[in-house]
Amino acid sequence: MTAGRRYARGRSLLCLPALLTLLACGGDPPPADPVPYALPESVLAGRLARYRPVEFRGRADDLPTAERDLLRRLVQAGEFLDRAYWDQVAPGAWELRQTLAASAAPRDAAILRLLLLNAGPFDRLLSWEPFVGESLRPPGGGFYPEFVMRDEIERRFDPASGTGGDLFSPTTVVRREGGVLVATPFHEAFREWVEPAATLIQEAAALASDLGLVSAIAGTAEALLTDDSLAAEADLLGIPAGSAAFVLGPAGTADDRLLGLKRSYGALVGRVDAAATEPLAVYEREFPALQSRLAAGGTLPPGGASALQIVAITDLYRGGALAYGYQEGSLLLPLDPRAAPGASARLLISPAVIAARMQHLVLPVGTAVAELQRAAVTADSATAIALMHAVGHALGPRLAGPAVAPTLLAVALREEQAWVEEAKAEAVGLDALQALRQQGKLPAADARGDATSALAGLIAAARLGDGEPAGLAATVALNWHRERGGITYDPGSATWAADLERLDDSASRLARELLEIQATGDRPGAARLRQIYGKADPDLRATLRRLSSQPAALAPAISVTWE
Repeated sequence: MTAGRRYARGRSLLCLPALLTLLACGGDPPPADPVPYALPESVLAGRLARYRPVEFRGRADDLPTAERDLLRRLVQAGEFLDRAYWDQVAPGAWELRQTLAASAAPRDAAILRLLLLNAGPFDRLLSWEPFVGESLRPPGGGFYPEFVMRDEIERRFDPASGTGGDLFSPTTVVRREGGVLVATPFHEAFREWVEPAATLIQEAAALASDLGLVSAIAGTAEALLTDDSLAAEADLLGIPAGSAAFVLGPAGTADDRLLGLKRSYGALVGRVDAAATEPLAVYEREFPALQSRLAAGGTLPPGGASALQIVAITDLYRGGALAYGYQEGSLLLPLDPRAAPGASARLLISPAVIAARMQHLVLPVGTAVAELQRAAVTADSATAIALMHAVGHALGPRLAGPAVAPTLLAVALREEQAWVEEAKAEAVGLDALQALRQQGKLPAADARGDATSALAGLIAAARLGDGEPAGLAATVALNWHRERGGITYDPGSATWAADLERLDDSASRLARELLEIQATGDRPGAARLRQIYGKADPDLRATLRRLSSQPAALAPAISVTWE
């Protein structure tokens, strides 16, 4: 394989204006097609058909000038963090994006569209399979040297002295210098994008009138420049309920598939929607009781929230880790539970995103459900499942180990944590939803619809594949529930059915299993669970093939009226 045919990390993807040419850089002039080693147009069209384009509309033209300008600066800051995110997950992909944008070749327009949906040349819906070039994505993306092995990093850490601990920091990139692994803080490695983002956020703080909002915005800028986000994340919990909602900084760890430690930059800017928030009050009100159901001896789970504030928002911008792949429609704050252990948490809900997922991805999967149960797959039940999944992220432990020395779940569970958290949220959420039905807090008549809608939701999520934590979590749940009779498959009709009582019991048991894994930091236990239940069996694979003509993920576009 020549140098031009592989996807080279640690340097630009481009050799002069062309990518992946037959010859290494400095050879003959590049061919007319700047991306000769990519999938054929027919295959690209099939890949793109798996995404359902959805437009989300926001408005800021009705706001006072200062507030509108504040939001604009936060959005602009998010765009810089999105640029840094591309370097984190696929170094060189931004240069490829520019080359494709300048190309007049029809196929390159399709490649560009797929690239924009994945923030790089690797297909998230196909376990990060490359669609440009021939090299697989390194599990650590741009966070680590290309050929580094997990055990090499782990050997460099001495718990007694703390030597090498910076390699494990969630906000450092690891590089090899002279044969030695060294860690560089995010704010230095991505200074080109972080500093202008911080400047814009500081300008936004100057436009705020509420002192709590001023503190939260200014703290966010400071956190970007120091990689110390605990104080800023705590401040986000104290901003006025009717103010702007935003997250600008290191977010989740799912893009680090080597160690599961590094937090990718994410950006979310939105407006609080008071009318959409009001119906969510029941979930907020019942949260302490739901949390106490999981508590051992009346004490909160490690790092668990004592209360939950739920806020519905209208998205004005999404970028980085919050914009690509699976669009969940919710975000739990603080992202780092050490910012406010045992205190109230804040859950941001994007009703429009949840509604789009239900309409375009979950309800159409009802065709895979047994005919007698198909009518029970409703938007109302599917939405209730999605909301309780979001609440499920706040239920249970957010730290692992004893209270005297708690550990971040990402540190304790490493590469297993992202899918474990998704599976926990689904199982705990379904179990909690049934508890609310039985207690009369929510209409009991919808309980059977919950079971079939949960089944449809799991099948829809399994279509994301194991490249997405939500896809792997759904496969684990489907196999778990099927083994226990909560879900059945009929080969004759090639459809699935849910048994309400058994599924309720099965979800409760899975919830307990996952909560114990998180509370104790049982990484081997999580790995065993994945190895036993994490592969689609022939029946599920056949179902996924039959659904292949339907979209599996959203392709969101946000348009905002500013003036």
